[in-house]
Amino acid sequence: MASWGPNGAGKSTLMRILATLQEPDTGRASLGSTDVLRQRTTSVRCLAICRRILGSIPASRRESFEYYTRNFGPDPQKEARIIEFPRVASFAEGFEGTMPYSESIGFIANLEHQDDIDKVFYVVGHEMGHQWWAHQVIGANMQGATSLSETLAQYSALIVMEKEYGRDAMRKFMQ
Repeated sequence: MASWGPNGAGKSTLMRILATLQEPDTGRASLGSTDVLRQRTTSVRCLAICRRILGSIPASRRESFEYYTRNFGPDPQKEARIIEFPRVASFAEGFEGTMPYSESIGFIANLEHQDDIDKVFYVVGHEMGHQWWAHQVIGANMQGATSLSETLAQYSALIVMEKEYGRDAMRKFMQ
């Protein structure tokens, strides 16, 4: 979700209304088909889930960047763009400086329960791993060429996940 406009346009007010901290002067406020004023518990739960998902992306990018730089050398790219595309497919990919992934493993991921495995954190960490490995470790032009870079990206992401959530969560993810 994005909201922009000049000062005084109502961006902060909109966020306060959607978070059920303020009622609108007129009209209705809804998230999808949920009226946030009539179903406050559902609305707050939806916002908490969104906040957890949106928090995972920058947290994973930051933690991955710090760990990979400290352990594997300086960032080979000048920038890291994370792009979410519609759920027409379900994959993520790491290009030089750009990591597109499907909304089905991003914004609309179901992280309702606090003990759920944070797949968003892992996917971002994995694709950040490709920024180090996939463009430096190039396999021969044959079957299995990407095995080494995929393995290194997966290992890197699992280590970052372990540092963030602990060994048990990392092992649960691997199961």
